[in-house]
Amino acid sequence: MPIFLSQTSPVYITRSSLDTEDISIPVQLQLAGAYVDPTVYPLAFAFKSGGNPTTPDWQAGTWASTASGAYLAQINVGPAAYTPGAGLWNVWMRVTTSTEIPILIAAILSLT
Repeated sequence: MPIFLSQTSPVYITRSSLDTEDISIPVQLQLAGAYVDPTVYPLAFAFKSGGNPTTPDWQAGTWASTASGAYLAQINVGPAAYTPGAGLWNVWMRVTTSTEIPILIAAILSLT
């Protein structure tokens, strides 16, 4: 089950570490050659300055959709939400389906 980001490479995001708001990643999920609604599958994010995520790194994400029918994988980041702290982070995304668990770097986040 391929998962596709709507962009060809990870998004680069710069924010203040004092800011609290969603990181939103446009996503397409394909099953047997057809695009399907990904919102039925659990979504998680991990923030790593290097290396691969491990079990304790994963934080629950949420799904949203736009008026045009696009799907967005989201996580709220900042002091009033999940706080990875100031630094440069690879934002990993994981979608858990019944048969596959695709994991990819969806964004690079710079928190100043």
